[in-house]
Amino acid sequence: MNLFIFSGGIRRIIRLLSYSVSLFLISAGMSVAFADAMQHGEGALKAPTFESVDINKDGIITVDEANTHGIPATAFKQADANADGSLNKVEFAKLNAGPAVQ
Repeated sequence: MNLFIFSGGIRRIIRLLSYSVSLFLISAGMSVAFADAMQHGEGALKAPTFESVDINKDGIITVDEANTHGIPATAFKQADANADGSLNKVEFAKLNAGPAVQ
């Protein structure tokens, strides 16, 4: 048996094992970092605040201001309890709370 061919095969196996271990360690580190970020709320979707949606700072949110922040018109209409075409802080808080659980 040719020792040169055999030693080349072992080198390839060691190289593949080395790559596998490296990839495993990298993925394990990324998993730990991701879990830590999620535990501390980083990267989580956060609802916009009343103040950030009230672009002109007049104390109410119009349909245009809501649309600018991705709030659908149907959700806006449902939250507009007094049907005045705008949301006050109480109505906006209900919008961010989502549907009531029955």
